[in-house]
Amino acid sequence: MLQAVNYWNMATLHINKVPQNTFKWNEIQPLTSTYKISLAQAQNKFNKSRELNKISSELDAMCKTKEPICNYDITEKIIRIRLESNYLEQLWMIALQAKAEGNLQTQVELLKHLSTFEKRLQTISNQTGKSIEVYNPQGKLMTVYHRRQ
Repeated sequence: MLQAVNYWNMATLHINKVPQNTFKWNEIQPLTSTYKISLAQAQNKFNKSRELNKISSELDAMCKTKEPICNYDITEKIIRIRLESNYLEQLWMIALQAKAEGNLQTQVELLKHLSTFEKRLQTISNQTGKSIEVYNPQGKLMTVYHRRQ
């Protein structure tokens, strides 16, 4: 992608170096707009690819931990996240055990973990402009994060 941007940029620079009011300048004028359009398209594709890589890296850091938390799919307009059943079961068991034992510290840590996870998803939605749908392991929609201005 970056190579295409560089090639179209070089082509545009070279075409702009041709002296005006010459035979060659008149000959290449029809190409000028085509080159500029192609450069813009290559830059757009490169930017989208870079954004996709950034989103994937952020989601990998969240989802693909020692014990996987979730998996995801990124499309043009939306990010779909499916939580892993083992992750939800582990959260549930920790919550039940902490409540039964009256362990407030564990309950607070669990709430912090969930809050941090939610904030990271909201931040990704805000940065990308994409809605994020979160599904349980059975594929049922649990929540949606929309971009906040």
